[in-house]
Amino acid sequence: MKGTVKSKNNLFVSSNKEEEAWLLPEIDSILRHRRLYISKTYGKHIIILMSGGLDSSVLASLLLDKTKYVLHPLFIRRNSRAQLWEERGYDYFYKFYNDKFPTRFNYGKKIEVEVPPKDLKKYRNIEQLKKYGHPMRNVVIQALGVQYAANLSSELGVDIRTVFTATVSDDSFPHSSLLALRATTLLTCIESGDWRWNVASPLLDDSFFGQIFSKTDLVRYAIKHNIPLKYTRTCIEDTEEQCLKCPECLSRVKAFKEAGACYV
Repeated sequence: MKGTVKSKNNLFVSSNKEEEAWLLPEIDSILRHRRLYISKTYGKHIIILMSGGLDSSVLASLLLDKTKYVLHPLFIRRNSRAQLWEERGYDYFYKFYNDKFPTRFNYGKKIEVEVPPKDLKKYRNIEQLKKYGHPMRNVVIQALGVQYAANLSSELGVDIRTVFTATVSDDSFPHSSLLALRATTLLTCIESGDWRWNVASPLLDDSFFGQIFSKTDLVRYAIKHNIPLKYTRTCIEDTEEQCLKCPECLSRVKAFKEAGACYV
């Protein structure tokens, strides 16, 4: 399905083809019934999944500038081809934000978990992989964010029940839909027996900033606020220079072009 999806709380999202106008309100109604709201944070402490990429690096800035949340970033060494360069991006922005907001951007954590495991990355249908991505990849990453939230809650003596990811409105994979994030939230609440959990992207869910964000919007915001995007990593290839050929690179180039900015 294409176009716009409206849920029962009047939330509109730019839809990728996997959004379902009839199903999203059904999940919303379950969440509203069980906790009287659909999507919001519990407390001020948040886990933010950071990859060293453009989207998550700019999301951190948006949250630090526009909210009072305390962010705790999680970087996963997941054995990707570009892991070395992704980690460099994460390290740069961890220091960048921690220096500016030491009391609101801290307790950064790196863990080493193959997602998916190398032994399970052999597929016959490559075209299906390109279209849909690795099965359950994002759910596993988000689940690790939930587990870090539970772990850090014990360490800090607070209840952390929110995990933010940086999905943008023009991401096309099925797992990048608002529907997928709502379903993950619902599963987390059911599996944990705790209905305060929220796994969300403030870039896709306009209950946080009052709007949704495309990658182009993030480039414009970064330029306006002097966020050094040259240190972010988008390319999935194992080369220091970004290849400018993979789908991720092409999406980045398109965003810079639409923003009227010089590519970095």
